[in-house]
Amino acid sequence: MIKEQEAPRPSVRLTTSGTLNKVAAACQTEAERLPQLLQGELDWIVMKCLEKDRTRRYETANGLARDVERYLHDEPVEACPPSVIYRLRKAARKHRRLLTATACFAGLLVAAAAVSTVLATWAMRSEAAATAAREHAESALNRETAAHADAEAARAKAETYADRLSRATRFASDGIGSYYRGNWTEANDRFAQAVQAQPDLFITYMYRGPMYAKLGLWDRAAEDYDHRVQLSMGANPQAYFEHAVLKRYLGDEAGYRRICQEMSRQHGGSSSSDDQQLILRACTLSSNTVGDAQALARRGEGTISSSYRPWTLSHAGVAHLRAGNLDQAVARLNEAMEKGANSPGGVHRFSQFPLAITLFRQGKVPEAQSALAKGKQAIEEWTQAMVRNPSGTMPISWSDWLECNIFCREAEELMNGAVPPEDPRLIAVYERALATITTGDASTFMESGRKHLASKAWNEAAADFARALEQLPYGGRIALNEGRMTLETVRQPEVFDRLVQLRPNDWRLFGARGRLFAIGRKWDLAEAEYARTLQLQETAFAADGNSADLQVLRARAAVTQELACLRLLRGDQAGYLTLCSTAVHEHQKTEDAVTLSLACRTVVQGPGGTSESLSQAIRLGELAVAKSPDAAWNHYAVALAYCRAGRDADAIKRLEESLRMHPAWIGRGQNYALLAIACAHLNRNTEASDWLRRAQALGEEIDARYAKTAFGYASTEYLGDWLSLQVLLREADSLVNQAAGPSDAK
Repeated sequence: MIKEQEAPRPSVRLTTSGTLNKVAAACQTEAERLPQLLQGELDWIVMKCLEKDRTRRYETANGLARDVERYLHDEPVEACPPSVIYRLRKAARKHRRLLTATACFAGLLVAAAAVSTVLATWAMRSEAAATAAREHAESALNRETAAHADAEAARAKAETYADRLSRATRFASDGIGSYYRGNWTEANDRFAQAVQAQPDLFITYMYRGPMYAKLGLWDRAAEDYDHRVQLSMGANPQAYFEHAVLKRYLGDEAGYRRICQEMSRQHGGSSSSDDQQLILRACTLSSNTVGDAQALARRGEGTISSSYRPWTLSHAGVAHLRAGNLDQAVARLNEAMEKGANSPGGVHRFSQFPLAITLFRQGKVPEAQSALAKGKQAIEEWTQAMVRNPSGTMPISWSDWLECNIFCREAEELMNGAVPPEDPRLIAVYERALATITTGDASTFMESGRKHLASKAWNEAAADFARALEQLPYGGRIALNEGRMTLETVRQPEVFDRLVQLRPNDWRLFGARGRLFAIGRKWDLAEAEYARTLQLQETAFAADGNSADLQVLRARAAVTQELACLRLLRGDQAGYLTLCSTAVHEHQKTEDAVTLSLACRTVVQGPGGTSESLSQAIRLGELAVAKSPDAAWNHYAVALAYCRAGRDADAIKRLEESLRMHPAWIGRGQNYALLAIACAHLNRNTEASDWLRRAQALGEEIDARYAKTAFGYASTEYLGDWLSLQVLLREADSLVNQAAGPSDAK
């Protein structure tokens, strides 16, 4: 569009005359300025002037003038069509400057608005991007912080777990040590600390469960066995069997069966006869056998073929009972009792209960009642021993004890129609065990007594030691920790006197002090204490009615044998022979190999016995060998009896056999000394001298070894061997030195 330059318009006053000329001049002027407009509005004015229809032409010249005037002032012309667009265009033409200014201003406003909008949009986008970036950064920071926190928490948890595990392991280790020392209170405390520090530590339950069972706390033991199996996802056959026995005894039939099934699943394919026997025992504890009864019976026969022992015979008999093979069951159970007649604690009598059940089912009621009565007599003896001895000491293993009670209940219910109520003595044993692990045991009171002893508080020390003695086995082995505790209580004279006042009939006090005098070679003092011990033992055992207890029999036989040696060392031949008569009389019906061997050695420890006593000694010694043929000391006992009976050649053969069987036996010095005596009797003096030198050298070597220990031989089971060696060394030395010269007679 060509921009026009505006020129000043002349002021024209139109008249009627000369109007067309003026219009023409105006058109000429405007034509140059607005060609398009001239072709528009002026055409319309001219066309209106030239209209043929008079009514459509201007009425007067003034109308035309006004239209031209309106044209010159950019107003709407009447000759043009009065459309809205036309009128607007004319208004715009008339007010061109204002509209231009307005349009410029509006354009500026639009441009400004557009720029502002763009800038605002850019700003909003930038802000949104910044916000998003900030949020992303914050999210990333939060994630990093959370990850760091998780890492710290994981590290702290790991450190805490490791710390807990370390502490729990340390506590459990201490508990295990206390458990093996028989310090039940401390062991229980340490195990409890281990559980508190780390509840899922397997080893805690592995040891605490058997400890509770050994103490007779059956319910607690079963709970720990549950934890043990859960944590390890299984167990070895022995643990499974013990767990099954506990569940069956406590009446948890579902738990018992589940354990047997899992045991069979895990170990049923084992090639070990011991594993198969344990599975057999577990699955036949209930009259409702777990598994195929006939298959179990065949398994029982298989264990016999691989291990012909009293217990394999017994449990095969139970398997036949469960399978309904009653004749085979009776045969196997009787065979088991015959072969196991000398079992420790008489545990072979377990077979009486399944035998009673079998006989009753065969209709042999009197025989069944007799077998049940014999079995119940065994339980009565074991119960008396449990009541008499402190917690943790049982006459037979705890699993055997529970197994006997399980079958006894079954027999009672079958034959008498009801299970008898629980023995109140066993309830007392249970409560005593609880008190032991909570309030204190022998070790607890011993430690307290030691502290009082250090401060020379004699009365308090004696009181604590007396409480400790109450919880020690009455006829236990001196070599155990309990025996060393007894020795410790009597070592201080001030405490010993007060202990005797508190416990005047406790033979263990005098026996322990006698042992201490013996290792100090104070034969007179030792003999007096031993004599008092033997007297108190006889009174106490007779009063308690427990003379049949195996540990009691062995303890008394050991005291008698050691007293015999002391009397010979003192030169009291008459007192020794009196003791020999007592020993023969007491052990005429003894069946225990250890007791028989000790009795034989007592009777022939020194020379001078009658032919009758020597014959009895040989019988006792040979019976001990028959019952325990693998024990070197039993062969030595028979050799000593042969030597006293003048059968020196037979004695030498037995002594050589003993040395071949156990060349490292700590008591083999007796063999050497007795070989010296036998060879001297046969005038084989060079050999006798050699054996004597070996006996003396070995005695010095072992003496030096035991001199380094707290109580020497007094805290071992070899004190009797050592005393016997002193007797034989005197005799051998005398015989060898009396020989005129070596003759080496054959």
